[in-house]
Amino acid sequence: MDLRRLTALTKLGIAIFVTVLATSASGDTAEEQRIRELDAKEAAAMLAADTAALDAIWAAGFTVNAPDNTVKSKEQVLGAVRESRIAYSGFERTVERVVVLDADCIVSMGGEVVVPKGDRPDAGQRVPRRYSHVCKKVNGTWGLVARHANRAPPGR
Repeated sequence: MDLRRLTALTKLGIAIFVTVLATSASGDTAEEQRIRELDAKEAAAMLAADTAALDAIWAAGFTVNAPDNTVKSKEQVLGAVRESRIAYSGFERTVERVVVLDADCIVSMGGEVVVPKGDRPDAGQRVPRRYSHVCKKVNGTWGLVARHANRAPPGR
């Protein structure tokens, strides 16, 4: 085997090792990845005020502990989105952790930055928040069953 071939194989081996190591470090299973995708779809649907998509993502009985310190039902949140009481011109979400509780229940949590729009006093401002989601698989489909979001303290 010539030196160039040996060098190329060594580089390939190192690249594979680093890829496997990175994948192992993230620890994401296929189900965890589905939850990350569900979080991304939910954020995009909120930004677009797509109530049909939100209705599909949020499971029956979906409940929110909202940033305004109230607990809201799925119907209340969908109504607020329809009436533009919840409306954003920007919405970024970063999933920081996904915790598998069992085969049918996964929690995701992290940070998000929203830019409210409309008649709100914080319209146009970047508002950092912390969030947690509880996702449950029902009949083979993942849905969001509970959400908690609060404004992040200054400097977060």
